[in-house]
Amino acid sequence: MKKTKIIATLGPATASYFKMSELAKNGVNVFRLNFSHGDYGFFKGILGYVKKLRSQGFHAAVMQDLQGPKIRIGKIPASVTLKKGDKVKISCAGKFISDADIKVIPIDVPVLYKHVKKGKEILINDGMVQLKVISADAVKKEVLCTVTAGGDVASRKGVNLPGIILPISSMSKKDRQDLKFGLNNSVDIVCLSFVRRAADLVEMKKFIKKLKPANTPLIIAKIEKPEAVKDIKAILAEADGIMVARGDLAVEAGYANIPEYQKKLIKAANNAGKIVIVATQMLESMINNPYPGRAEITDVYNAVIDGTDAVMLSGETSMGKYPEKSVKVMSDILKKAESDMDKADNMPAFIETDHHCENVLSYGAAISGRVLKNSVVAVRACSLKDIRYVSDYRPKNTIAAATHDINLFYKLAIYHGVAPVYVKNTSPEYAAAAVKKSFPAASQIVFADFHTCGPEKGRLSVFQVNKKP
Repeated sequence: MKKTKIIATLGPATASYFKMSELAKNGVNVFRLNFSHGDYGFFKGILGYVKKLRSQGFHAAVMQDLQGPKIRIGKIPASVTLKKGDKVKISCAGKFISDADIKVIPIDVPVLYKHVKKGKEILINDGMVQLKVISADAVKKEVLCTVTAGGDVASRKGVNLPGIILPISSMSKKDRQDLKFGLNNSVDIVCLSFVRRAADLVEMKKFIKKLKPANTPLIIAKIEKPEAVKDIKAILAEADGIMVARGDLAVEAGYANIPEYQKKLIKAANNAGKIVIVATQMLESMINNPYPGRAEITDVYNAVIDGTDAVMLSGETSMGKYPEKSVKVMSDILKKAESDMDKADNMPAFIETDHHCENVLSYGAAISGRVLKNSVVAVRACSLKDIRYVSDYRPKNTIAAATHDINLFYKLAIYHGVAPVYVKNTSPEYAAAAVKKSFPAASQIVFADFHTCGPEKGRLSVFQVNKKP
């Protein structure tokens, strides 16, 4: 079993039960719904397929990725070609204006003209088109720019404003509506886009708490802004995990900074005991080609070596020609990287935490799993922190998480090295028996029982598979 989890974005190429089942067979653990595209009818259909897959034994989680305050080009009748040296007006009124002498591009930020300064950059389509601000007109609510790097501009293309901080909420009106939909449909994970500070997550958590959903999702902060990198410790304190969203982060912070930021963010999440996902262009060439580039293979491999919990496929599975193969290739690379890590036998250092009992038990379970060959590390999982402690130490063995909570069961799909096991009774003996049944090839079960922690100091047991508990 691969330990690093795969998140697959669903779209036109994979929005069917058959395609989703093929993705699951090839190694997908989490299905991502990108709320920047698609409507509720589309997502309802996907959720129906997920329910059917779960009934067939595929234990995939559902991730809702909110659009966030992503700035986009407004509606344009047709694609507009901008050439280097052209003068362009950005209309903050949000309407396309036909001008024979100068191209006018609408944008969905009414206050932009108030916050730009001469010389600042406006980047379109992930920085492929680059503009430089000449001046701003407060009366006409326009920004005059010159094109420094030309290209085609079309409706809904993304816009980045490096170094420009806008007074806008991290959650738009659309995000709130979409989140209500997600909570009503019991999504397992929610991603908040363009997080700038910890307060953005606090705002979101208050909104979720007010709605009192039956299934409270994991919250993932997407790191796409340089200010979020600076505030990462506080952000990790409020989130269940982070996503290194390298596309917008590269545009906002500079491409050359991405390797450093990725390593820094992975390490910070590992040290905090939180989930970390590496995303964007991991196997980008497989959108159109049956095999990845060598640099992409190395990129995925290094993300695993650095300590990521999960990797994400975007266009590769949502609109690519080879979605199933992309997942298969990703799985193969992950398994190779994990095998090499196991051979190196470099166990993470002991993590300092206030939860001493749980931490010591987790460390002991990971060590025991390395010593006892052909064993499974089992945890009686009544909460996510129970699993996180063990997962942080990256045991060589599979981590079998026994839980009676069906909502918790599906959330476990994103945790590194974890295989969820549903049980009706979480007593150590019953849970161990269920794990044995799920892993008949294992000779021993190393069982970490956190729920005797406190006065009883916790318990670490070893069960022989060929014996009754």
